[in-house]
Amino acid sequence: MHARRWPRCLAQDPTTGAWCTNRPSDGVFCPVHASEFRFDQAARAATRLARARLTINDRSTTPLRRWWATHEARRQLVLRRHLVDAMPGSTAASCGTEDLVRTADERYRG
Repeated sequence: MHARRWPRCLAQDPTTGAWCTNRPSDGVFCPVHASEFRFDQAARAATRLARARLTINDRSTTPLRRWWATHEARRQLVLRRHLVDAMPGSTAASCGTEDLVRTADERYRG
């Protein structure tokens, strides 16, 4: 099966709804939209990772839920590392989970 070639980037401007006119060079996105996509997905993975860690550290969590949270934390950590490593000029060490997501306790403290 042949991969389909797209004539333009598949991103749209959220305000006007117009398609991006750049040619895709990184999958189906132009370089600008590809990096935006990676940053967005890395932030989402960091959020899911932080939620899983909160579940793991909660003493009232059932063993099954803790096991599932551990499994989810591993998956999100691998995904996030892969996305961050694919970003130009950034490393996994420079973009920690704590930098992207604050827990509810930290939000109320200040």
